[in-house]
Amino acid sequence: MGRAYELLAETHKGLGNIEESKKHLEALLNVSVEGKNFALEGHAEAALKLGLLEYEEGSLSTAVTYLERHFDYVRKMEDKVLIDVARINLGIAKANYTLG
Repeated sequence: MGRAYELLAETHKGLGNIEESKKHLEALLNVSVEGKNFALEGHAEAALKLGLLEYEEGSLSTAVTYLERHFDYVRKMEDKVLIDVARINLGIAKANYTLG
């Protein structure tokens, strides 16, 4: 079910339906998936994509919120490369939000 939400979000984004894409990513964040690693990966991916969409639209406060969630998920996954990338994304969004 999580993968379906992810694919729907990607399809809508490709079609330019950003709001629909966000709805499917939010549904992915809320879906309860069996299996700890799959759930973390799916939730991390959804939070990242939502953060980046919000950032692109200029909603920096919301982008920071989603990117913080993404950072929390990847820390739990204990993947050092993903943690570093998440830290950079979050730092850039926070800096731009602070600068206005």
